[in-house]
Amino acid sequence: AHELLVHVRMITTRERLIRLVLDARALSMRRQYAVTDSMATESMPSAEDAVSVSQTATETQRPARQWRVVSSVCLARFPKLSRPKTKLQLQFEAVRNQLRLERSRLSDYELEEIKIKEITEEITRKAKLDELVDDQTASAPEKFQEAAAQRIQALQEFVPASRVTKADEDANVHSLDRKLDRVLYLIVKKSRPVNAWQMPQGGREGEESLLETARRELEECGSDLETLFLSRSPCAYMSYQMAQADCCGSKVFFFKAQWRGGKVIINRDELEDYAWVTREEMKDFVSAHFYKAVEPILLD
Repeated sequence: AHELLVHVRMITTRERLIRLVLDARALSMRRQYAVTDSMATESMPSAEDAVSVSQTATETQRPARQWRVVSSVCLARFPKLSRPKTKLQLQFEAVRNQLRLERSRLSDYELEEIKIKEITEEITRKAKLDELVDDQTASAPEKFQEAAAQRIQALQEFVPASRVTKADEDANVHSLDRKLDRVLYLIVKKSRPVNAWQMPQGGREGEESLLETARRELEECGSDLETLFLSRSPCAYMSYQMAQADCCGSKVFFFKAQWRGGKVIINRDELEDYAWVTREEMKDFVSAHFYKAVEPILLD
């Protein structure tokens, strides 16, 4: 009976402990839910905040203005003449020519000159000994001297062509026969009052690549132009903003090309004028922002 009483008391005590644990857990969960509800109440936006959030969501759903993608061509005519040599280059060339002369073999003219000297000495020796000299041997020195005089006269009469052409004198920027020792770049003039001068360029159409856009825009400067694109990827980039409702600005990608032949015949519906200019002269035509973008790719 005593053992049974002890067993009943242990069961009762265990049940009480279990109930205490369950009550503690229930109390903890109620407190946690109470804190969460208070935080949700505090974070609930007001009517004005709800209207503001709704307006922001509406503005976000509006389509953003796109950038206009443009391809431009930096078309260059490379020099036809070398530049005049500096004083240091002339001095170096004189020393180099002297070394080449001292180390080189004798030319045919120099060998002939030595042979004529030997014939002249032989004629002089025979004249002292009163020996006969045939006419062909006697006339050899005179013939050589006549030929040498003709060569010298031809060199003296030779006048090299002038580096300054008529196009330079007339300042004809439409001509490629000017600034023959400099690199010239093609720029065109658009029909607009501001920033009219630029390189041949235009917006991308459809699914064409940037290179295809550049080739198409260059055709506006003449279908008979022979050009060579130096790369299939752009070599410079610039961007500017525009005050248009459907476009926020343009991003211009520049391609380098070499002039190989042909004349510029611009499309008057798109362009007003054109010019071939050096990198220094370009500053007087294009805007400062445009020149700053293309200056790193301009050769001197």
